[in-house]
Amino acid sequence: VPHYDITTCDFKWHEQDFVQSNEALPLETSRGCIFKCKFCAFENLGKSPGTLIRDMSLIRDELIENYERWGVTRYQLLDDTFNDDMIKVEQWARMSQSLPFKLEYTAHLRGDLVQKQDSAAMLVESGLRGCHLGVETLHKQASKAIAKPWSGTKAREWIPEIQKTTWKDVNVTVNVILGLPYEPLKSMNDTFQWAY
Repeated sequence: VPHYDITTCDFKWHEQDFVQSNEALPLETSRGCIFKCKFCAFENLGKSPGTLIRDMSLIRDELIENYERWGVTRYQLLDDTFNDDMIKVEQWARMSQSLPFKLEYTAHLRGDLVQKQDSAAMLVESGLRGCHLGVETLHKQASKAIAKPWSGTKAREWIPEIQKTTWKDVNVTVNVILGLPYEPLKSMNDTFQWAY
């Protein structure tokens, strides 16, 4: 089996795939993640920023072909963490503005990076319509145990605020892991109450 290189992938859908104009096609823009979260076992963890990113001109070609052949404008980004690398996010934003249609997509994001990089508006302008935020826990000690301290200190306030402002038209899903070290049952119940 030849070595697969995401950077030069020029994927194409075929007639026998029965692509429909109203569906959201899966799209991979990179492989791996620059982080090494303690609960994650995906490949290519801890990669260097700017690496294993698919060439944006190839992605652009694929998006235009899918639009011209089937009228597709929506995508589900499959990246482990789409916004782990600001180089990629900025390249994606520039590429999305060059398309002959309005791109819409969903992606897995880290909220701490959106806040730190101040990239919420850029993501919306590039077509973000839905996201899964990898928060994992709102409990302070549990979030420290998995090396995601932002989740236990800032997520509870930041997420509702961003949904009222910049992301008012973005469908936000928060991913939570139950049973993390140090988190009592009461904290888990508090998280459920916060979510409702």
